[in-house]
Amino acid sequence: MLNHGLNSTLQNQKTVKKDLLDNKHGMLFNPKSMKLKLLKAQQDIVDRLQEHISEKLSTTAQFIASRN
Repeated sequence: MLNHGLNSTLQNQKTVKKDLLDNKHGMLFNPKSMKLKLLKAQQDIVDRLQEHISEKLSTTAQFIASRN
């Protein structure tokens, strides 16, 4: 079960890196809005990571509760 979580986390990191690279290329065409797009992309990533961490903590808590 924990190994599955690790694989999921690694896949999520790969997805985030791909998203960042895709967004980076799009920002090069419009330097005026680059900072705004970068900030939005960063916030989107933070939101996704927070959601992912929250799900993992919930799953872990349920697993621990089921063992007791």
